[in-house]
Amino acid sequence: MEAIAKLETFPNRHPLAPESEEFNIEIRQIIFQRYRVLFLVGDDTVNVLHFRDAYHDKKDDANEIDE
Repeated sequence: MEAIAKLETFPNRHPLAPESEEFNIEIRQIIFQRYRVLFLVGDDTVNVLHFRDAYHDKKDDANEIDE
């Protein structure tokens, strides 16, 4: 995907993901079309942690509220 390929240029411009607080590390995110990509920025690397259909994230959040 083009959005992921562009991460090598200024990856820190993307916002921190809500998970950053939970794990106490800087996890960043991109929302691209209907996908959410979570990634870490290192000194010379970008590591993609998770690539997920954003629809499922919303659905999972709704399920947590119901529980």
